[in-house]
Amino acid sequence: RRHHFLNELTLPEGAEDLEKNIPDRDVRLLATTAALVTRDDLHPAIIGLILQAATRIHGSKGWFEKMGEFPSPHHLEFPLSSQADHFFKKGPPFLQRYLPFWAASLIDRMKILLLPLVALILPMFKIMPPLYRWRMRSRIYRWYNQLESLDMASLDDSQRDIKALHEALNQLDMEVRAIKVPLSFSDQLYHLRQHIDFVRRDIEQEYKRMHEDHSA
Repeated sequence: RRHHFLNELTLPEGAEDLEKNIPDRDVRLLATTAALVTRDDLHPAIIGLILQAATRIHGSKGWFEKMGEFPSPHHLEFPLSSQADHFFKKGPPFLQRYLPFWAASLIDRMKILLLPLVALILPMFKIMPPLYRWRMRSRIYRWYNQLESLDMASLDDSQRDIKALHEALNQLDMEVRAIKVPLSFSDQLYHLRQHIDFVRRDIEQEYKRMHEDHSA
């Protein structure tokens, strides 16, 4: 009662050799607890490693202990460190369950830098979708400047060359057909091709009108 590191155990009759009945009676024993004691300045990560090693070595069952009974936070004379208390309540640190110690330790030390980095990366996820949409649309919209120039030229008597305009529209249509965009932007690509065809029909109608006027 006065010394918590001492414990009374019973070695059952026949535990050593059942055939020869050794021992021939129950034997009451007095056992002492082996304690793992560290200095106060020992790094907490080392404490976790020691406890993990102790669990692998002493975690199996024996004559007196059950599976996983040791190491144990009980029967101690010295105060339990906060790192050891966390280990017994929640197990090894999360990263050390899946990563080697050096990698888990490196990430743990870098978390002070990783948190600000994550805070910088998160806004990028909001910026990237609009930037991606702008990039895809720019691959389509830049052709509208050339289409508008051809349309304006078809209305200017001083620059009107129906055959040249028609060839320029055909070339523009061929180049637009070669554009590769994701399916989500294909509707805008087809709108552009419809507009090219619309301007082409206007030019062809103008060409027919001029030809009829000349014939008349």
